[in-house]
Amino acid sequence: YRHDWRKVLQLGIGALIPIGILYGVFAPQALFAASRNTGYVSGGSWAPWMRSALAWVLPDAAHGITAALGWIGLFVIGWMLSRVLPWRAVPGAQLPAERDPLTIAVRTAVILCTAWIVTSPYTLSWYDLIVWAPLALLVPTRLDWLMALRGVALSVAYVTGRTVGFSDVMVNVVAFTIRDVISSGVQWFVLIAIIHWFWTTNRQWPTAAFIRNGFGQLLVTADRPQPKRSPLRPWRRPGVADPREPGSRTPAQP
Repeated sequence: YRHDWRKVLQLGIGALIPIGILYGVFAPQALFAASRNTGYVSGGSWAPWMRSALAWVLPDAAHGITAALGWIGLFVIGWMLSRVLPWRAVPGAQLPAERDPLTIAVRTAVILCTAWIVTSPYTLSWYDLIVWAPLALLVPTRLDWLMALRGVALSVAYVTGRTVGFSDVMVNVVAFTIRDVISSGVQWFVLIAIIHWFWTTNRQWPTAAFIRNGFGQLLVTADRPQPKRSPLRPWRRPGVADPREPGSRTPAQP
């Protein structure tokens, strides 16, 4: 798709039709609720520390600046992950990783979803499912344990932050310590770890030539011969010769 603008256009229109019908006709309130979530800040994320620090000098603009930093961080972290996440073919790939459509789609999904959830001011532990689903198809990297650490911190912060059935000590002391101190610290650690991964592994920044080349490849129509794939053969018991192979012999029947 990314090498054929016509297919990209068809894919975009095909996605917009059901989205427009569902959100525009049947459930417009869901879209409005989702748009409001971009301005929220959840306890246990990275955002409370930043907003509290900004409130000392810019009390009126602290919330808006925090939200803007989240949007900027989405693109920055996304670029960093695209430079360090290794190219390894997913199971069943028939082509090298850089050319296999499934590997490209899975890797891109991991990068975009991870960049979104780790930089969003409002985030909860179950949001990580959109990362774990494609991440399970890739080879293990340090991103796996970073996501596991992030998920554990957010899960514990969410449970202890519930006010139903908990004492005042649990709500005011334990919940504050776990959610607003430990969990927020873990989210900052995840961001710093990704930046350190990029800085020490492949510190490559986008250039004008890189952007031009990327758009050039996107606009080129993919009228090119398809790569040859090895023919699929049925499974055979180990040790039994394939009669289609030259020089093979079929065992004599008793």
